[in-house]
Amino acid sequence: MRIAVALLSFIAVAFSTLGDTVLRVVPVSGSPAPFRCGDRCKFRADVPQGPLRLRIFRGTISQLAGTGTDPRYVGATGCVEYFSTIIRTRQPRRPQNVLDLRFYFRPTWLNHDRDGQFVFVVEHDDNPGGPEVEERAPMLRLPANQVTKYFRSGIDVTIRAPVYARRSTPTGRETAGMAMAMPDEGGSSIAETVRPIARDGVPPRTAASNDCTNVQVDSGDPVVIRRADGRSAHDPSAHDPLQLADQRR
Repeated sequence: MRIAVALLSFIAVAFSTLGDTVLRVVPVSGSPAPFRCGDRCKFRADVPQGPLRLRIFRGTISQLAGTGTDPRYVGATGCVEYFSTIIRTRQPRRPQNVLDLRFYFRPTWLNHDRDGQFVFVVEHDDNPGGPEVEERAPMLRLPANQVTKYFRSGIDVTIRAPVYARRSTPTGRETAGMAMAMPDEGGSSIAETVRPIARDGVPPRTAASNDCTNVQVDSGDPVVIRRADGRSAHDPSAHDPLQLADQRR
């Protein structure tokens, strides 16, 4: 009888543990030189061994870190929901300290005719057999009180718009339409990243107060991350910014 009770207790604890989803994050720091359309997305960093993935959000760290205290996004469950893209690095990595995401930045990464602003977060991959690219990954639901910690563990990445694009000025009726879609000068809009709560304050029926993804940040100092090619943002030898824009993953 005692054995049966002990077994039931063990099973109950095991299922309780499985119900608490934990997202392990590798803290990184640095200000990589901006990319341009046509540049390959490749970083150099002494990150831990093992499967890793990069989760990408449109916006800046400053913008996204503040959503955890913004009543427009924090629902009754205490969670904030984010759209993101996941790109997995190949295993094993060669060399180990290079994160090559195997794609070239295309004009779709820009914010209309302005620079594109993104946040890259390095995560331990709990599903290394998943798709190489998840352009619309499952909704990420973070506890509001862990939002700042999560986003401040990532880095800001900028994709520069061609100079001619910034100089061009739309005319006629198109001007008003584009102006309405443009974000503030301070950075990219996060409207495509954070899901606002319903106007009546009621969360979606599928949302539960205990299904947020908890964040666990690796201990130790953040890993310094930089562009793998070491290129400066003002390197005059950089190739034509649109030379590789049409290359695919």
